Amino acid sequence: MSLEETKARLLAANDTAEELLSQVNDLYVEETRSEEKVLKDALTQLHNAGEIDSYQASKRS
Repeated sequence: MSLEETKARLLAANDTAEELLSQVNDLYVEETRSEEKVLKDALTQLHNAGEIDSYQASKRS
């Protein structure tokens, strides 16, 4: 999965902390079976751009 596809899936799941963390888990599982590793970069870029707050999401769960 590409970086842009990963970012889109994360943004689509950003309504609640539970949805976001569930999507992160799903993407992580997919990534473990793939050669392409983009989840960390996607989370970093979205967090640094202020589009998601991964710290608050993990804190609320």
